[in-house]
Amino acid sequence: MEKGSLKEKKGYLVVERHADGQAWILHADSAACELSGYTAEALRSASPEQAVKDLEVSTVALGDDRELWILDTADNRRQHIAELERMNAALEEALRSAEAANQAKSSFLSNMSHDIRTPMNAIIGMTSIGLSHIDEKARVQDCLRKIQTASSHLMSLVNDVLDISRIDSGRMSLNDELFSLADLIHDVAVIVRPQAAQKGHVLKLDIGLIREENLCGDSLRLRQILVNIIGNAIKYTPDRGEILVSISQYAAPDPAGEKGEGLWLDFVCQDNGLGMSQEFLGRIFLPFERANNSTMSKIEGTGLGMSIVKSLIDRMGGRIEVESQEGAGSRFRVQLPLTPMPQSRSSYERLAGKTVLIAEGMDGRAEKLAACLEGEGILFIRVKSALDAVACLTQAQSEGRMPCALFLGQELEDMPVLNLASHVRQSAGPDFPILLISEADWAQLEYRATRAGVSAFVPCPLFKSRLLDTLAKLTESGRGHE
Repeated sequence: MEKGSLKEKKGYLVVERHADGQAWILHADSAACELSGYTAEALRSASPEQAVKDLEVSTVALGDDRELWILDTADNRRQHIAELERMNAALEEALRSAEAANQAKSSFLSNMSHDIRTPMNAIIGMTSIGLSHIDEKARVQDCLRKIQTASSHLMSLVNDVLDISRIDSGRMSLNDELFSLADLIHDVAVIVRPQAAQKGHVLKLDIGLIREENLCGDSLRLRQILVNIIGNAIKYTPDRGEILVSISQYAAPDPAGEKGEGLWLDFVCQDNGLGMSQEFLGRIFLPFERANNSTMSKIEGTGLGMSIVKSLIDRMGGRIEVESQEGAGSRFRVQLPLTPMPQSRSSYERLAGKTVLIAEGMDGRAEKLAACLEGEGILFIRVKSALDAVACLTQAQSEGRMPCALFLGQELEDMPVLNLASHVRQSAGPDFPILLISEADWAQLEYRATRAGVSAFVPCPLFKSRLLDTLAKLTESGRGHE
């Protein structure tokens, strides 16, 4: 029924009520007559209550003894009420949406400061270090490289504001470009390690089986995913916690079914932090969502990161799994299909059959170094202490079978690794290759390391190609002794 017809069906009566309670109808319009079934004359002589007993009546006082009665059918009134309820519900929903949007904007603007502050702190810190060591060219260059990395990440955060709207509208596009997985992981480490160190965390980055380092994909988005997940683990883990990150590759059927066997990146980040409730896990990938408890509310964040991460992973054809328990920590696993782009590899045939001395006190680290060498037919001798290393080299030198290089790990049982480097350099001569393999910041170590006699530095997380390329470069000009 149209709104106009609803209005026309309403009737009006003017009723006079005396002090003794009796009432008479003074006037009735045609609609009132039609609705009540009485003529105008019959209404004036009828009891008002009896005449309208089957109708819906609203009254309006016109004076001390007169009232205006507005008549309507029950069906019309129900339709009017239903229409008003629908309008009120729509207005209430619009009001709630507007309030939620305003609250989300306010939360976003106030919380965005954290994600922006992280790379800004790195930029400010590296700028300060560079200025205080302006005469040390290598250190300034290292600071500039880190500033460039943090600046790129800052730009990607600024782009998040646009990304979320592009994702929602389906206009997000991914770039296909060649990139090195080793370089990408190194950039991620440069960004997250200072954050972890600031909170006293133990951050372990473990590189598993890597089938191909040269890949094709969107390296910026991949770095954004990894930095966001590791950054959250650091942020939501109380001081002096532990974050374990592992990265590997595995072969699996191509999800599009076009290339047969594809290459997948397997990324796992596990922490012993605050953890999340099962209820929140159902909302973790929604924009602006954050766990609602007193501890989480004190930690800055936008609530956009995980929503963008999930959307990017979906667009890349990957998957993400989250396991968490309040008070026990969280575990994120991301699996992404990537396109391998094999390039001409350096030949390590010249190194096959040669021997490397590995000086590393930690078994796990020594095993990773050994695995890199064994795959290319390079022999190795492993010692845990500086005393054993010096004894081994002294005997080898006297017998004329010096190893081609010394790999210095991160720690020894009896002395700092740089002290051993100094001893070896004095006894083995200026040309003997000494490689330092460490998670430490080379810019902070370089001056002491070069004075101690270290020939080259290989950063961790350890990639086989970087280790062997450095070894090959140091021995290609005949500097190796074997």
